[in-house]
Amino acid sequence: MYDLNSLGAVSYAGLDLICVFIILSVGILRRFYLKGISTGAEWVIYALGVCYSVNLVCDAVWALGESSGALSPGAFYLVNSVYFVTLMAGSACWFVYAMNALGRKRIARLSVLILLLLPAAAVACLAVTARSNGLLFYLSGAGKYERGSLFPVFAVINYGYICAAAAAALWSFCRRKGGVVIFLASLPVLGIALLHLVVQINYASIGFMLMLFILFWGEVLKFSAAHREQQRSLTRMSESLSRQEKQALLREQTARILAADYDSVFVVNSGTRFVTTLRLTAEYDSLVERLPEEQDFYKRVEDGVRRNVHPEDRDFIARQLSPANVETRLRLQQSFSLVYRTVKDGRSYYNRMKLARGDDPDYFVVGIKNIDAEITREIESEKQRHTLEMMKVFYGLAEDFACVLQINAGDGTDTLYTIDGNTAFPEDLRQPSMLYADRMALIRDSCVAPEDRLGFRRATHLENVRVQLERYKVYYYNFHLIVGGMSQNWQVKYIRSGSEPAGLVCGFRNTDREVNIIEQNRRLEKETERQNAFFNLFAADYVSAFYIDLDTGSFTAYKIQPQLEDALRIADFEEAMAAY
Repeated sequence: MYDLNSLGAVSYAGLDLICVFIILSVGILRRFYLKGISTGAEWVIYALGVCYSVNLVCDAVWALGESSGALSPGAFYLVNSVYFVTLMAGSACWFVYAMNALGRKRIARLSVLILLLLPAAAVACLAVTARSNGLLFYLSGAGKYERGSLFPVFAVINYGYICAAAAAALWSFCRRKGGVVIFLASLPVLGIALLHLVVQINYASIGFMLMLFILFWGEVLKFSAAHREQQRSLTRMSESLSRQEKQALLREQTARILAADYDSVFVVNSGTRFVTTLRLTAEYDSLVERLPEEQDFYKRVEDGVRRNVHPEDRDFIARQLSPANVETRLRLQQSFSLVYRTVKDGRSYYNRMKLARGDDPDYFVVGIKNIDAEITREIESEKQRHTLEMMKVFYGLAEDFACVLQINAGDGTDTLYTIDGNTAFPEDLRQPSMLYADRMALIRDSCVAPEDRLGFRRATHLENVRVQLERYKVYYYNFHLIVGGMSQNWQVKYIRSGSEPAGLVCGFRNTDREVNIIEQNRRLEKETERQNAFFNLFAADYVSAFYIDLDTGSFTAYKIQPQLEDALRIADFEEAMAAY
């Protein structure tokens, strides 16, 4: 039983009526702001507002009547019956709206709803028949409101609908399917109910008002977002129309730019693959020459590759001009070019194809140009540059080397650039070009000294030369060459030929003079060491000291007595001793 004197019946009733005013205001604002009722769910919302408004009015009338004792028994049962029926109807409406808004189609079906709303109907029947059975509420002997024995059942059913709606909304929110507004709107009613159970104070009016206010605010935000999206869609549509005109102009400008440098220019729609010819010349066959309008670009390219492209370039061009590869490359780098050869009248011609995409992602432009003369000039220029580079190397070697070879390490061939007529190389080694391995084998078998042939074979093997030049800038090997029956000292030297990774230069030269000089220097050093040793040994104790070469009979005097000077002028030691 409530002590309305302590709560203040007038204040309590005033709070109820203020909440009714707010609920009705929210309904009116919703009516005009959201453009009225449009679906069955909207009717449920308005029914919810009406039920809670009537419920709060009945609550206010009961509060004033309870405090003043002005309510007759009939009015008491009428007001409270309407109160319980509208409260249960409001909770049922909220449950129906929530299930429909959350997309619970199985629950929203009529047969299932009727089954779920049977408890609410049973409570409504108890409220209507309360005067006869007093199970839900009754009027005490003191003329006060008292709860019946089944009132807890009413509370469980009433707030059970709201709890079920809140739980369903929370589940949808966790699965990222919305429901946050319904969950937040359910919280005030559940909070007020909990407060009612704990401290026996009924502020349900505030809970109902906040529920409808949160629901209305969520719908306003949703409507505003939809309105903004609609405005953005209209703006995008307007911009799209103007952008289409602008993009058409950009496509034409891009094509015109290509047309200044390319023989044939086409515009291709990426979506439909239709092609539009802007400019076409027929001097040389190309991949898409005489391509009809509104034809599949890639299909015609496939036919053109099969009919016109050089056999060695077909697989490469077919892969590069596949739809997936073209779209990927244009998305990553905006434009790319391909060089390929076409065949006409038995002759091949070089062509360049450029594919470019501007600001319009739905189109790209294709330009085709014959570059045969340009490629020919580049090839000749490269040959001349390479020849000059090689000649610098050859001239530098030719000054000291009797034979210079250019070696292609890729295919194992060589080219003879210079050979000294005085060398021992036979005539069959003077061929301008032959296999490097064959030339080395002929040199080894016909000219190299037998004791050096195995080492010469290993040292001049092309794989060994490559390995050595990876470690050192210059690689050389010394061997003996048989010339006129005499053994001569020779050297073969290898260096790389400039920037060509597969190019090597090999030179042969006679090193007899160098070897003789080295040998003489070695003998002189050895003789000097010996003379110094004998001098240091005998000069301190003897008046005369001589160094005698037992092989030649020559001698050298280091410390001489005066009476021996004439005799020692004789070169031979024995004659000198005899004269002495």
